[in-house]
Amino acid sequence: MQTLYSGGLLFDGDGRLLENYGVLVENDRIVKIAPRPEFTGFAGYVVDTSGGTLLPSLIDTAVHVTHGGEANPFIPAAARSDAAATLVALENVQASLIGGVGVVRDLGGRADVGRAVSAALDDGRFMGASLMTAGQTITATGGHGHDTGAVADGAPAVVQAVRKLVSGGASTIVLAASGGVTTGGTDPSMTYYTADEVAAGVEETHRLNCPSAVMAHNPEAARYAVQSRAGTVLYGVGLDDDVIAAMVSAQMYLVPALGAMRALADAADDLVGEAGISVETVGKAQALADSHAGSLKRFYDAGGKVAFGSDCGMPLLSHGDNARELSHMVASGMTPIDALIAATGYAADMLSLTGRGRIAEGAVADLLVVDGNPADNIDAVADRGNHRLVVCGGAVAARRS
Repeated sequence: MQTLYSGGLLFDGDGRLLENYGVLVENDRIVKIAPRPEFTGFAGYVVDTSGGTLLPSLIDTAVHVTHGGEANPFIPAAARSDAAATLVALENVQASLIGGVGVVRDLGGRADVGRAVSAALDDGRFMGASLMTAGQTITATGGHGHDTGAVADGAPAVVQAVRKLVSGGASTIVLAASGGVTTGGTDPSMTYYTADEVAAGVEETHRLNCPSAVMAHNPEAARYAVQSRAGTVLYGVGLDDDVIAAMVSAQMYLVPALGAMRALADAADDLVGEAGISVETVGKAQALADSHAGSLKRFYDAGGKVAFGSDCGMPLLSHGDNARELSHMVASGMTPIDALIAATGYAADMLSLTGRGRIAEGAVADLLVVDGNPADNIDAVADRGNHRLVVCGGAVAARRS
């Protein structure tokens, strides 16, 4: 079956916004992109995108599929059986897809759960955002996420943890080098891994051909990521000029996940307390939120590559609202077009995904149609109320009535 998308604007994932072009899809692939007159006489099914924009589905490089975005998602997540957690994860990747996201990367929760859901999606048993999973975050004793992560101390143990996760189906590896905001008792200004431990983990990840990412809430942790040649710095709070310059020179990506910090910093009083967000977590977020946004702005202004990550699943961030992160990126100084590149072409490159993140001949037909021109107003994409149509592998996943 062939379907022609035409009438409106076309954003290609690399920054071009084209007028009067058509995109022809056959089954699950894009087979032709050309000026609209070349499709004169086309007798198949036509999707009229007039007044809107056709773009690739978004790629979210930072989510937590076993967490649901409650005020304290860690409590219900810990209480779930593996079977219940698998159903929650499946629901969450389906919600992300309906929200305009074609691929998600899980930063790590339960290794078997991520692997099972990823396999079910790949086999076509369910429709949802394609899932890349880290299995678990690798962290030090007492480090960020130590209660649910793969705890490994010393370079040999870190290498062993990488091997175990990859052999168990992980398609990406995430190391928590610094303390974090949501893990009680950890200090974001402290670096819990040594440079040698980070280097050992990243080197083994490269050897096994997996994308690598290092969580860094302080410049020292980011510096270790640069020295190890990691592909990505997650969060990147408080980056100094030397680290920024080194990251830009090394062509490293920054995934800021701004919305997570902002949601915690701005949490309403009735959500803070014993059963909700801890006072400690809110205090950390309030202390870091401005520095976090400022790091992104300085990195971006220096010519750094930014990739999109929403941190959905963390407190107050529901799966399906992933695209809202785009508005935080623009509010922090990025242009709407560059924010969209971060969520499409750059995200695909960072994760070594071929045939994704771009509207190109031969690419998978993961598409999003929105109202208006996102170059004028990022809310055309960031606000899911403006989404007209979500297409997954050529099949309609969501349509606004």
